[in-house]
Amino acid sequence: MEKYLMKYGYRCVLFRKKDQTGKIIAKNYLITGTRLIEIKISHVANRISYVETGKEVRFREIERYIRLVFDKQGILIARRVSLRSPLRFTGKGMGKLVTKNVI
Repeated sequence: MEKYLMKYGYRCVLFRKKDQTGKIIAKNYLITGTRLIEIKISHVANRISYVETGKEVRFREIERYIRLVFDKQGILIARRVSLRSPLRFTGKGMGKLVTKNVI
């Protein structure tokens, strides 16, 4: 599953946590090759822009905390309902894995 997420995935969202003040923090990562780069999402002139924080991690380090995985078009391709449930492909995510042979 890891190789498919690294190939088709573009952005992943981790489960949310609360800091000391009670503010909810959700971490976002961009998938680049074999590494994930932490980003902050900001809105500039009605457009979403990504600002890299510079922190790089490997997929295995945060695999169990991933909640959502999106592709380049912003389509949800994998999700996890809770921390204890497995990460599963959605219908559109499985569609990317299916190939058709034209005769």
